[in-house]
Amino acid sequence: MSYYRLKPLFIKLDETSSTNSFAAELLKTKPAENGTTVVTQAQSSGKGQRGNSWISQPWKNLTCSVIYYPTITADKMFYLNIITSLAVADVLEKIGCKKIQIKWPNDILIDKKKIAGILIENLIKGNKIHSCIIGVGLNINQTEFPQEINATSLQLQKGNSFDIHEILIDFHTMLDHFVRYLENGEFNLLKEKYYQRLFGLNEESRFRDSTSEFEGKITGINESGNLTIQKKNSGEIHSYDLKEIQFLIQAE
Repeated sequence: MSYYRLKPLFIKLDETSSTNSFAAELLKTKPAENGTTVVTQAQSSGKGQRGNSWISQPWKNLTCSVIYYPTITADKMFYLNIITSLAVADVLEKIGCKKIQIKWPNDILIDKKKIAGILIENLIKGNKIHSCIIGVGLNINQTEFPQEINATSLQLQKGNSFDIHEILIDFHTMLDHFVRYLENGEFNLLKEKYYQRLFGLNEESRFRDSTSEFEGKITGINESGNLTIQKKNSGEIHSYDLKEIQFLIQAE
């Protein structure tokens, strides 16, 4: 089967409020080529999950948004998170990073420290995804972070600085690689690769939901992209969306 290759078309900005917001405005005004990528040196209002901000030191990190027109139906939209997470993880692995894990649904960890975040925004028409904006923030040359966010960067991991544009090209190429699997409907293969990196899979962990803290094991994700957890005390398996569950992770 054919697939839509992501064209390496880059819109480079010195500063913007948010690359996702810029990409969304771009889509409102004119058609954009599949793969068009907005990248900036500084964001004044970067977006994160749960309505949080994405804090990134100017001129130090990769902040970008890729416009993509997937052919999958809306019920498969979590696979967009999967292919993006896998692309970021493989870029880090290529550089030589170890202990790379994906913390559901949108964070990339190295040794349990956050190095990247993903924010995907979709425009749905009927049961189809009309367009998708894939936002990625990757810590590259920043070396100081607020202690409470337990973050790391490529420079902290590897001991040297990196060319941000080169990493952007590598990410775009790797994302295009996983788009091929997605457009060819290889969902089982993608999920298998995702599970190989999924933080906490089949391991005892602590969580907090709307009622209490509890111990349990992540058993996977369901077709809606919700996290499935088996509670230790009852043995029952429950599914949670983003706003219903919180990991309780202690840094080593």
